Amino acid sequence: GAAAAEQAFRDFRVTLATGSAPEVEAARRVVEASLAGAKETLTAPSDSGMLFGQSLLIMLREGLEAILIVGALMAFAVKAGAPERKRDMLWGVLAALGASLVTAGLLVTLFRESATHREALEGVVMIVAAGVLFSVSYWLISKIEAGKWQAFVGGQIKRALSSGGRVALAVVAFLAVYREGFETVLFYAALFASGQGPGSAAAVTGGILMGFGVLCVVYYAIQRWGVRLPLKPFFGVTSALLYLMAFSFAGQGIAELQAAGMVPATYVRWAPSVPILGIFPTPQTVAIQAALALAVVGALAWVFWLEPRAARKA
Repeated sequence: GAAAAEQAFRDFRVTLATGSAPEVEAARRVVEASLAGAKETLTAPSDSGMLFGQSLLIMLREGLEAILIVGALMAFAVKAGAPERKRDMLWGVLAALGASLVTAGLLVTLFRESATHREALEGVVMIVAAGVLFSVSYWLISKIEAGKWQAFVGGQIKRALSSGGRVALAVVAFLAVYREGFETVLFYAALFASGQGPGSAAAVTGGILMGFGVLCVVYYAIQRWGVRLPLKPFFGVTSALLYLMAFSFAGQGIAELQAAGMVPATYVRWAPSVPILGIFPTPQTVAIQAALALAVVGALAWVFWLEPRAARKA
C-alpha cells in the first residue's frame, strides 16, 4: 500500500547515500514493486465514500453549532432589551463568514506555494486538526467548553450593550462565529489532505454541498415552524464520529511527517495498514493513536467513576 511505498522510498534514499550498486538496484526494484501496490490502494473506490461521509459530518456538526451560536447572539440582544442591535451583530456574523473564506483561501494558497514541503505542511495540519477534533469530540469537554464560551459571549454582549458601542457588538459576534469558521476550515484542510485516489476532492466537495443544503432546510424549519432538534443525541453521536476522525487524522499526520523526514519511521512488515483510518505499520503512528485512546479511557473513567465518587464524598 501507500505506507509500504513511502517506506521503500525512505530506504532507497538511505541506500543511495551509503549502499553499493547492487544494493541500490535491489532497493530500486522494491520501490517499483511497492508503487504497483500503492496504485491499487489509491484507486480503491471505498475511499471516496468515507470522505463524503466525513465531509458531510463536519458540515452538519459545525454548521448546526454556528446556527445555534447566531441564534444565541440574537436572543441575548432581545433578552437585554435591545432587539434593534441585532443588525450590528449581523454585520459581525457576515464579517466572520468572510474571514473564514479568506482563511480557507490562504490555506489553499499555502498548500499550492509550498509544493516542496507539502508533506510536512499536510502532516502539521492533520496533527493540529486531530487535536482540535479531539477537544470538541468528547462530550464532557465539549460541554464544559461550550458553557465557558457562552458565558464569555454573554458577558461580552452585556458589556458591549452597556457601553453603547455598535462596533463592540459586531466584534463579539465576529469572534463567536469566526471561531466556528476557523475550526471548519482547519478540518476541511486536513480532510482534503487525507484524500487519496481519484475523486477524493469531488467526494469532499459533495459532502460540503449536501451538508450546506441540509443546514439551509434545518434553518428554515427552525425559523418558519420553530422546529426543536434533538440536540443531545445529535451532538453525542457526532462527537463519537469526530473522535474517530481525530484518531484517523493523528495517524495520517504522523505518516505525512515521516514521509517528509521530520519524524523517524520504523516499518513493521507484518502489521496491518488501513490508510483511510490512519492506521499504518509503524510504532510512531500507533503511539499517538494509543495516546488518544488512553485519553478517552481516562476521561470516561473520570466522568463515570472518579467524579461521582468525589461528589458522594463531598
